[in-house]
Amino acid sequence: MLCAKIVSTNESAVAKFATKATGPFLCPECENEVVLRMGSVRLNHFAHKRSSHCEYGKGETDAH
Repeated sequence: MLCAKIVSTNESAVAKFATKATGPFLCPECENEVVLRMGSVRLNHFAHKRSSHCEYGKGETDAH
């Protein structure tokens, strides 16, 4: 997923501009903790920390 909530401020964070120091982050749909994944191959994005059945963010593409 490309957006998440910042725990301390309850504001939205966009993965492209977020830093790991800004976290922790929550999924806007299920409120479970997500982590910021940063890399050189894929776009920065948030992923659920634990195995989750949350459907929010599944199937997002670069164009989305």
